Amino acid sequence: MPRTYKSTGRSNIYRKANTLYFRMTVPKDIVDLFGQSEVYQSLQTSDLRIAEEKASVMRSALRREFTQLRASNSAVKEALKIKRELEEAKKREEEILKSWRRMNPWEEPTARQLQDLGIGLFDDAVSTYIDKLREQRKDQEAELIVDIAESKRVPTSCLVGEFVDSTNLKDRTRKE
Repeated sequence: MPRTYKSTGRSNIYRKANTLYFRMTVPKDIVDLFGQSEVYQSLQTSDLRIAEEKASVMRSALRREFTQLRASNSAVKEALKIKRELEEAKKREEEILKSWRRMNPWEEPTARQLQDLGIGLFDDAVSTYIDKLREQRKDQEAELIVDIAESKRVPTSCLVGEFVDSTNLKDRTRKE
């Protein structure tokens, strides 16, 4: 913050010339999600009492937003973990199925044989997990996880690298 801003001794309130400003540092763990490291805004008053009221409202609103960002951040990380595990399970299942087809070249596996081979079990576990989230009234979190796991939605900018890693883009490029 430039030197022209002077502390008023009140929480998050600074003075520049005759105007009071609100300033709050964004917690380090959500700076990338929030998009800036600090919130700085004019309170459009020179009256310290009015500024304190406005600053209190802004502080409460920002703290709520920080809490929501942290919650969505954990949901995104959970979705990326599930996505990565789904990709790995899919690769394992493809190998198991190739092996089964080499031993049984003239027939298609039945649903019971697929179940015995363990194919689709991880998908079922993820579906159960998503259903439990919905039962707990965490519909937005469930939808976010499904959308990211199915590559329908890209997470926030700070997690895009992890998303790209989880989609195995290099493997897909070689196959195509």
